[in-house]
Amino acid sequence: MAFWDFCAYAGAIVTYMRPDQQLRASLKEIDDLKAALDEHAIVAIIDPQRIVMRVNRKFRAISKYSRQELLGQDQRAIDSIRRPTQGRL
Repeated sequence: MAFWDFCAYAGAIVTYMRPDQQLRASLKEIDDLKAALDEHAIVAIIDPQRIVMRVNRKFRAISKYSRQELLGQDQRAIDSIRRPTQGRL
C-alpha cells in the first residue's frame, strides 16, 4: 500500500467513527489542550457577568490567593491582582 493510499484509508476510518467515539476523541483532545494550557500559562476564566469561574494553579501562585478566595469574585478582584498599586477590589 502506497503512502497516499494509506492516508486516504486512515481518513476513511476517522470519517466512519461512531458519534460516541468521535465525542470521546474530541473530549480527550480538549482535556489534553486544557492540561497543556494550565501547565504553561496563567489562566483565569471569567463568565459574561464578569464573575471568576476558574483559575489555574499558576494564577493562584502569582496572586497568593486560594481558589476559594477567587471563585465567585468580580473580575475587578483580578484587576487588583494585576495592578495592586491601584488598590481596586
